Amino acid sequence: MEWQSQTLTEADIKSATLRYLKHHYRFRQRQGGWELSSDLRGKGGIVADGFLSFVQPSGEVFRATFEATSYDTKAEVRYRKQKILLYWDAAAVAACFACGLLLLGLFRAWFTVEALTLTGAIALFIAFFTFGFFGFLLLFRNWRRYRYIYAIEQFKRYHADEQWVALGEDVFANLTSDPYYLELKKQCIYNGMGLLIVRPDKSILMQLSPARKDVFGKKRSNIDFLRQDDLQRMLDEGRYPEWMATLKPENLLRFQRRYKYQMLIVGICLAITSGVLYQEMQELKTIEEESPEAYLRRMADVRKRNESYTQPITFVLDTLITWPYPIRKDMEPYLSLQPAQPESVPVPPVSRSGASSEGFVGHLDGAAPYTYDCSRLRPLTSTGYIIQEGVYQSYSAVTARIRELEGFGFTASAVWLGCFDELESGYALYFGLIFDDPTSARSSLENYQQRLGDNVLNLNLQLRSLTPLE
Repeated sequence: MEWQSQTLTEADIKSATLRYLKHHYRFRQRQGGWELSSDLRGKGGIVADGFLSFVQPSGEVFRATFEATSYDTKAEVRYRKQKILLYWDAAAVAACFACGLLLLGLFRAWFTVEALTLTGAIALFIAFFTFGFFGFLLLFRNWRRYRYIYAIEQFKRYHADEQWVALGEDVFANLTSDPYYLELKKQCIYNGMGLLIVRPDKSILMQLSPARKDVFGKKRSNIDFLRQDDLQRMLDEGRYPEWMATLKPENLLRFQRRYKYQMLIVGICLAITSGVLYQEMQELKTIEEESPEAYLRRMADVRKRNESYTQPITFVLDTLITWPYPIRKDMEPYLSLQPAQPESVPVPPVSRSGASSEGFVGHLDGAAPYTYDCSRLRPLTSTGYIIQEGVYQSYSAVTARIRELEGFGFTASAVWLGCFDELESGYALYFGLIFDDPTSARSSLENYQQRLGDNVLNLNLQLRSLTPLE
């Protein structure tokens, strides 16, 4: 009861603070006298409990405002956690983290949609998002950004040369350990605002003085304040300012930050991720169209339509200079084109770490091409994949194209499609190796496309599957 009798009202704190500020600024150079006011209202729902101004020698008006807080209005200076803002910040950061990590994994081939399936890829994105979301909450939940103090946030909405928080000594139980007071003090220091403690005898204890240099720069706007009597006179005259319709002084949360940009970031990340996964699924369908099963079904249909066809489709030859068995007349001239090769000519090894043989027509190196028969492709026991540049109908055409590409620094090879389809007659010109893994083939295709840059050669590279004949 004795303490309650000494409790200061907000009016007591206002009068004591105005008296103190007049004394505090008494040595500031000025022209004319002071202007002292209390209980002002301004655009945007701004309420200034106290106001002091004077004209400086330069002609500019110096303005100082303060927020007076008594025990009854202590909610004005106690922080509240902005949980919704925290959650949206966490969601925006987690969405960027999940989207970036998923795309990096796909582009670096750490994993593929083919291996994960679409459901697995979505589940992986959700896992990354969850990890980022709760990781952000754990690390940053105590940031000053999420500790909303009404008095501080209101000061950020308008410009004044100096701003003060004045509060009764009984607002906080302890000025050395109360977490609410310590947070208020930290935010006053960070934002360059003064802090005054008004004792029961109306004497003032200054805790912090405002920063002489404006912390906010030009980020805040000047607003015109109206005194209570001026505002009442306007209302009596029927002049009702627009901002009065939204002014609810009792709403202490009206200056909370919005989170529309966080929502936009989450939406963009989801759109990018959805687009990439859709593109991956389309590429996967394209590859699946040339799967071994689909190829075998197509071959069965071809055989039914061509039952009269009796030419052999398998043969075993093991010489560097023997051309594949000429099953058509237009192949016979190819034999005369091949120079005799010494027995010491090295044979490219068959690689099983991501690719099979170099193929049918090897790269030139300035001389005649090395040629091998279909038996050289027998290590290819499953579907292979090549980076195809085009299909040429004659040997001379494909070798001329190989020489042309070598002139631009590309090493190319060609494979006779008759080794894979008894009805095919052309030569598939390709870059690199014959891959037995579609993921490695796609990665190689991307590398070639990056190497082409603006593609002034107008090369149309695409992935093609090759299935050996049984």
